[in-house]
Amino acid sequence: MVLYRQGKDAEAKPHFLKAAALAPENDVIQDAPPFSKVEAPSRPSGPSGMSDGHGHSH
Repeated sequence: MVLYRQGKDAEAKPHFLKAAALAPENDVIQDAPPFSKVEAPSRPSGPSGMSDGHGHSH
């Protein structure tokens, strides 16, 4: 968050991705404002097997 708040998005990105990978079901991490600027890994899809990459199934 410090790097992100300093405007160092490129330096912050790997840290956000690592956090998302370590806690894919943590909504606080997944919904953090910095993720609007980085490509986070998608969460597992729901029972239907379809996912739009936003953590919910359709």
